[in-house]
This record gives sequence, C-alpha cells and structure tokens, in this order.
Amino acid sequence: MCALGVCKSEVEYPCDWIAESQGDVSCGNGIRSMSRGRDPGGAMSTCAAQRSESAMTKSDRVDFSWAKTTTWLLSATVLRNVGLIVILVLLARLTSTEVVGRYAIALAITTPIFIMGQFGLKNVYLTMHQNFRFGSYVAIQFVMIALAFLVSVGVALVFNRDLTLTVALVSVIKVADTLSEFFSAPLQKYHSAPRIFWAYLISAILGSAVTGLALVYTRDLDIALAGLAGTSLFVALALMWVPAQRLAHHREDAAFPALSRVREDRKTIIRAGFPTGVAGAILALVSSMPQYFLARDHGESAVGSFVVLLYIFAIADIFSGTLTQAWIPRARESLRRTTESRPLFFLQSVLKATGWWTLVLVPVAIFGLLLMSLLLPVVFGSGYSLSFAEAVPLAVGILVLPATYFGSTAVAVQNFYVHGLTLGIAAAGVSLMTCLVLVPPFGAAGALWAVALAYGGRGVVAIAILYPRARPATTSA
Repeated sequence: MCALGVCKSEVEYPCDWIAESQGDVSCGNGIRSMSRGRDPGGAMSTCAAQRSESAMTKSDRVDFSWAKTTTWLLSATVLRNVGLIVILVLLARLTSTEVVGRYAIALAITTPIFIMGQFGLKNVYLTMHQNFRFGSYVAIQFVMIALAFLVSVGVALVFNRDLTLTVALVSVIKVADTLSEFFSAPLQKYHSAPRIFWAYLISAILGSAVTGLALVYTRDLDIALAGLAGTSLFVALALMWVPAQRLAHHREDAAFPALSRVREDRKTIIRAGFPTGVAGAILALVSSMPQYFLARDHGESAVGSFVVLLYIFAIADIFSGTLTQAWIPRARESLRRTTESRPLFFLQSVLKATGWWTLVLVPVAIFGLLLMSLLLPVVFGSGYSLSFAEAVPLAVGILVLPATYFGSTAVAVQNFYVHGLTLGIAAAGVSLMTCLVLVPPFGAAGALWAVALAYGGRGVVAIAILYPRARPATTSA
C-alpha cells in the first residue's frame, strides 16, 4: 500500500517500509527488527522521532495516501476486469448461452482451487508484522500455482472429460492472473501503484483484442481462451514480475543488511498463508456452488444467464475489495491508536468505514440495477434480462459488501489469519443451505440469494470476531 512517507536515516533505511511491513508496531519500539539483527544503527531511533509528529499531521498524510492509492488501485482493478467482461459480452453475442455456461463451469471448477493456491500471499505480504524477503514468498507462490494447475486438470478428467481442454486453458489463465495479483503486492507496498495501472491497461487491450479476433474468426471457445492465456502470461511475467522483483530487491537491500533464515521464514509464511488460502477457497465456493446446483437442476444455459447477472455483483465486489486493500494503512494506524483509554478505537474505525460506504452504495445499487435492467438485453442479447426477483438479492448482496470486506480485512490486519477459516466456513455454509432450498424452485434468483446471504453472514461473523479482540493486548503483540 501507499506509505505514510519516507524517512531516511544516514543509511537510507526506509521507516515507512518498517511501519508497513510490521503493522506499525516495530517502527515504534524496534523489538522485532532488533531481535532479528536488522536495525542498521539509528534507524529505529529515527522512526521513534518520527512518531513525535502531531496526530493531526499523520492523520492527514494517511488520508492523502489512502485516497491516492485507492484511485490508482481501483482504476487498475477495473482495467484488469474489463477484458473479462468484454470476453463475456463477445461470447454472449457470438455464441450461445450453452457456450457461456461451459466457460462459466470451467471457471467454477478452477476458481476455488486457484484461490487456495494463492495462499492469500498478497494479503499476508502486505499485513504480516514480521519482515520476510520477497523471494521467500515467490518460491511458495510458484509451487502452489503449479499444484493448483495439476489439481484443476485432474478434477476435469475425473468428473467431466469433455471439459478437460477448456479447464486446462482456463487454468493457464488463472496461473497468469494469480501471478499478476501476487506481483502487484510489492508495487503496491513500495509506492508504485501506477505501474499496476499501466500493466493492467495493456493486459485489457491485448487480451480483449486477441480473444475478440479469435472469436470473430473461429467462434471457438478454446481457441479464444488460448489467445487470452498467452497475453495473460506475457503481462504477468514481463510487465509485473520484472519490476516487482527489481523494486523488492532494491528495498530489501536497504532494509535487510543480513540474509534472513530462508527456511524458517518460509515456514512462518506458510503458517500464515495456509488458513488464508483455505478460507479463500471455501469462500470462492460461495459463488461457485450456485453454479453447480444450477447446472444440475436447470442446465448449462441457466448457468450462462446466472454468470452474466453475477458480473453486476462483481463490479461492486471489485470496488469493495480494492477499497479495503487501500484502507490497510489507515487500519494499521487505528490499531496503533487503540489504547487502554480507547480500547475499542480500532473496532469503531471499522464500523465507521463500514457504515459510511454502505450508505454510499445505496443510491449506487439502485441506479446501477435500473441501468443494468435496460442494458443487459442491448449489450448481451435478447436472451439476457434482469427481473425484479433477481434484482432484490443483487441489491442486498451489494449493500452487505462493506461489512464483509472491512470486517475481514480488519481481522487480517490484526494477523488473525486463522479466523479466515471461520469466515469462509460460515459463508460457504450459508451458501450451501440456501442453494439446497432456493435454487431448485427459483433458479438464478435463488442462486443470487445464496451469494447475498453468504456475504452478509461473513460480514456479521467478522464483526463478531473483532469485538472481543479490539483490545490493547492485541496492539502490543
């Protein structure tokens, strides 16, 4: 994320990097860095001096950095998803709902597996209190996505051999997307969010152009996916990995005068990432499970229609996720300011952000759904529409997103990664029960209710976890 500012000691030690990497804890007392032999003489005292700035000045800087980072990251995330929306539109216009459904089912198979493979490493990298080299994270990420690819293809071979090639191609795209997301972490952390924006802009243009041409000339889903896979890998490796590694290497050379214990560091990262990855995979089932039930009870065509509607929800979902990523430095500052005299300050800041953005989304949801009801048949074709029965759960799902994302991000900022499992299991359980009851009789509307109620349940559980833990004891860890 954007930092609070760069403080340079005589040895060019970046205080803002310490504060970001360690949750604004070690910059104040130097306990963790000094215990690992990483205090390059005077850096911590410089940071301690920096702490003497007025609270108003620091708050202003946090607000400015948060707004600036939010703008870049939100723009980058929108661009990243433009290509996917264009592909969906082209599929809907140039093929059938069955082909769209086939593509959606391949995504439903691969998404939970690759989210597990992500191990939540981007979030761990941005929120972990201890400092670990970027290379340690990279090694773990490559191993996990290789396993995710093999598992995805294996699942297709066992359960639906007709989908094997499509699933394999979608898996390659997922490999590239996972790497792009992960490599954006150091760019985000070390003030290079504009690089993410430009990389995703190129990705959107190349991916849309290549895939669109393939569909126009061949009408073949697999050929189009092969083109998208090639452009996605180029962006991930050439435009994201190279600058991310260069930037991380430069910053770590300044902040880590001595190599850390690689094996021990990787074990710590895995311990933090495993519950996050499992929780993410379980949470991915929230949107994947309804597609499994729809395919079973109503066919691939129903899945295709549902996925188009789900993209309306995804727009708000993307916005909320990006917003809370940019909110992390502000959350850390609130956690630092939680004291004996203000034991619930952190929780109050989470609730305040949740309430504010929920109010913001009310008119956005109403206007957006009205607009989508008019645009869907125009953009996707006459076979796609938004009924009132489908609009209601979509609106509910959009309005509970702030509670879901601010709550779960706050849990991560406190480094309670294991509770990601609690959140994921709660959401998946609600989704499963709702699918069993509502999808068979109501189809897409029932599936949308499953998504909305699952997200709402996750938000409620996150806030419940935060209340007894927003205490001074957690801030001094």
